[in-house]
Amino acid sequence: MRKLFGEGGKLIWVAPSGGRDRKNPETGKYQVAPFDSASVAMFKLIGTKATKKTHFYPLSMLTSTISAAPDKVGGDIGEFRDANYAPAALYFGAEIDLEKFAEGEKEAMREALSQHVHDEVEKNYNALEAALKI
Repeated sequence: MRKLFGEGGKLIWVAPSGGRDRKNPETGKYQVAPFDSASVAMFKLIGTKATKKTHFYPLSMLTSTISAAPDKVGGDIGEFRDANYAPAALYFGAEIDLEKFAEGEKEAMREALSQHVHDEVEKNYNALEAALKI
């Protein structure tokens, strides 16, 4: 991964939630899963150590219309998964300004960056839901 970052000109998609978005049991609406701040920090570190400038953009993907995640985590081998012919959508957000998360206590900045990226992804995900009237 570090080599790819160093070469530049690559698009790498990372899912820092470690899982799929699931329905909120109270509202029945899909919500963006929490992000793992250590994963976000690792990619920031790899990007800052790269020999080429690395740009970070939030990407929201609405695909639950095609193949929704099961309601609970974990499952049995061979469990039924439904797939539908339905619209899906991507939302590439504005570039993340990492300079805003460069000064301060390391762990606090790690958490703040992770939360900021999550909030951007969630905001854009909600815009996709509204546009598709889901």
